[in-house]
Amino acid sequence: MNDMNLNGPLLYSIFLWLFVSVTSCSHRTSQNQENNVFTAQVTFNDSIHDFGTFSSDNPTQKYIFFFMNRSNVPAVILNVTPSCRCISTEYTREVVLPGKSGKVEVTFDGTKSAVGYFDKSVQIRMNSPHTYTLNIKGHME
Repeated sequence: MNDMNLNGPLLYSIFLWLFVSVTSCSHRTSQNQENNVFTAQVTFNDSIHDFGTFSSDNPTQKYIFFFMNRSNVPAVILNVTPSCRCISTEYTREVVLPGKSGKVEVTFDGTKSAVGYFDKSVQIRMNSPHTYTLNIKGHME
């Protein structure tokens, strides 16, 4: 008789767990679909720039990466993270409307760097699931 009493609550618990699992998964899917409405798609003119060989007498080198908002929602740069302290950035802080362009200016400051080859990167996070990586490289002599 005790075994019969446990089956009722056990079956009820299993049914309840399955119901919650199925409904929470379908809710999560619809949330992801709603979030895609706010996902921007951008393309950069290029993702790598080679400064070539330059003198340590002129250790500061700049390059501007341009991007185009190819989606139908505004694009916003949320975070820009250089790979080292020798890189600084300036970037479009305003909302970039669909069909418009923005920029990320990357400056390499070699005043405190050793001469030689370098290959550095900048991570760009936007209202997009994709993280964009821009690279600069060169040889300071």
